[in-house]
Amino acid sequence: MGLIDSREGRYRLLPKLLEKQDFDEIRLHNLVTVYANEVAPIPQVVRIVTTAVERARLRDDRALSRMRFEDELRSHELDRQRFDLPQHQEVNRHETATENGEPFLILPRGSRSLGVVLVHGLLASPAEVRHFGERLGKEGYPVMGVRLKGHGTSPWDLREREWEEWLGSVRRGFGILAPFASRLCLVGFSTGGALSLLLAAESPSPLVGVAAASVPVRLKEPAMIFVPLLHGANRVTRWISSLEGVKPFHNHRSEHPHINYSQVPVRSLYELRGMVKALEEKADRVGCPTLLLQGTGDPVVDPDGARLLQRKVGERTCRLEWVPSSRHGILNEDIAGTQARVLSFLSEL
Repeated sequence: MGLIDSREGRYRLLPKLLEKQDFDEIRLHNLVTVYANEVAPIPQVVRIVTTAVERARLRDDRALSRMRFEDELRSHELDRQRFDLPQHQEVNRHETATENGEPFLILPRGSRSLGVVLVHGLLASPAEVRHFGERLGKEGYPVMGVRLKGHGTSPWDLREREWEEWLGSVRRGFGILAPFASRLCLVGFSTGGALSLLLAAESPSPLVGVAAASVPVRLKEPAMIFVPLLHGANRVTRWISSLEGVKPFHNHRSEHPHINYSQVPVRSLYELRGMVKALEEKADRVGCPTLLLQGTGDPVVDPDGARLLQRKVGERTCRLEWVPSSRHGILNEDIAGTQARVLSFLSEL
């Protein structure tokens, strides 16, 4: 309607917003005025809007970031409630994850100028990286623990999400922490590592580095080749019947059942494939210093994928370090000093 313009992430009110309109045409030219007239008789709305405008003048970027973090907490709770209905209970009651799935924000007194955005892996939640986040906080780093959409709630929630929504979660976490540090580093595990690299490929300011552990460029599970076929069959079944799919979930034995979903949505594996494809296409755009950490005997991720990723990012800026381990969760379990390696990388930045 030509009332509001959006440029570079900011809204601008245009002159037409204040122009007079005839009663019989105002709904065609200025719905904002119509809405304002409709809520004017409601004192609570007027009071809330007036108070918000007055407080906005006093808020700085950090105050706004704290509010945005509160929105992330509310989003987690609303998602949890949305997928905790009777139709979800058959899957939910088999879940073993007991750790708190909320995002977290750690702002130490006298914080360093370098902040760290932590990103967990597929099926997990911020609980997967919380202990490392607390360790970083004790070292003086401001830390944002991101919750990827669909995680920390119910497998039904994850079943509804596209990988771009996961990347959007990382973007929001990056934006929340930015006012608290002049420079930021992304640190991600597994799928979180891939998403960190994807965001780094966009060169967001003030990013200065990225560390990624156990990135799933190549997976050892041979059944992954059937995921697109099964995902397609599930979609067709949902279209033509009231069933939820041929096989919407399958059981998963996790290294950390108290953190990870035990029921894996086939949809999430399909999205994982799409995310990896995007990473392979964009990895060469990562221009900041990069650290890759990979377990030598990872039972989930093929270690050769780490070599491929290093070549795609570029060996001049990307360093690959091998961790002697037969486990996937090298960051969470701090195998062979994985966390200390990340801390060393941060000190280099």
